[in-house]
Amino acid sequence: MSLQVKLTDSDLIKNKYLYTIAELEASVDGLSVKYLLNYQKLDAEFCAKYILNDYCATCDEDTYICNGDVLNKQPHISRLELSDACLKFGTFE
Repeated sequence: MSLQVKLTDSDLIKNKYLYTIAELEASVDGLSVKYLLNYQKLDAEFCAKYILNDYCATCDEDTYICNGDVLNKQPHISRLELSDACLKFGTFE
């Protein structure tokens, strides 16, 4: 049995684009939304579920992140993909 280590914001910065969505989800409660968005490659569902959801915010600044910020920082995600994911998870701007 392997011991799961929780990721830190420092891990996200040092290991840019390294972690899988599953690894990020396992540690999401202790990670900064801003660092996730800026230092990891995310998919539309992860962004709708965690980045655009205020309950995951670790500071007031995190609550101001909008769809435009996600699309700017994650250019591989299309506007349609993000809109569909936001509808799925009830995350609206």
